[in-house]
Amino acid sequence: MHPGQTRFPYLLITNNSEVVEKAKEISVNGVAEVRGVFTFKADADFQTVMTALSSGGGEVGLIQAYDLQYKNAAGDIANGLGHLG
Repeated sequence: MHPGQTRFPYLLITNNSEVVEKAKEISVNGVAEVRGVFTFKADADFQTVMTALSSGGGEVGLIQAYDLQYKNAAGDIANGLGHLG
């Protein structure tokens, strides 16, 4: 994270379609799925996003991406992670 940052990239792990729909609602650029992991950006801090995603009671694994690099990634991985850039 950088000082003054207001848009944050997230990785979401869930099998719950309601959680994914909630992520779509709060995302600023949609949600991408790569091998069962969803990526999105939101204009909300970690706790706000986690509270929103957890509100329906579904299984949620949330990671805020502080730094991101990839090398020799397959096309789907590069596209999913590129969605966070």
